[in-house]
Amino acid sequence: MISGAAIPIPSTGLRYAARADGTIVSLVRPDAPYDLKPIRCADGYSRVQIRFLGGTKKMMAVHRLVAEVHCGNPHGLPEVNHRDGVKAHNAASNLEWVTRAENIQHAVRTGLHRARPEHARATRQSVAALRDTGLTMQQVADALGCGLATVHRYEHMAGGA
Repeated sequence: MISGAAIPIPSTGLRYAARADGTIVSLVRPDAPYDLKPIRCADGYSRVQIRFLGGTKKMMAVHRLVAEVHCGNPHGLPEVNHRDGVKAHNAASNLEWVTRAENIQHAVRTGLHRARPEHARATRQSVAALRDTGLTMQQVADALGCGLATVHRYEHMAGGA
């Protein structure tokens, strides 16, 4: 279904276009353009398969493709934020270019991401001290407000605590 102007997307070699409503259109066959059906990935983002000249295929995030042509980025900001926090809402009016810090602040402010407690500061020493009390690595991670991988990394660093 064609609705709204589809603007060709430079990063796709102009073989695909994006509409302001968040629809990606294939222009691979200029005589028969069609809307791509996005796939909702486990991380909640919608992606479409882009086929480049030469046959290379790549899954690309719909929100980035839409923002590339419908949301100006004069400052060269690296990330695209969904203003309403809904990862599947890819309309240009819901997207904005932001810094990594702004994206994280937005996620914390809207409850999409929990802020790390200020007192949570895992160090080799704090991990070693808690492990010496008999706590499991998961219990140490929970106590320090960090991930299990952080505890594992500190516990196995050369030189010990």
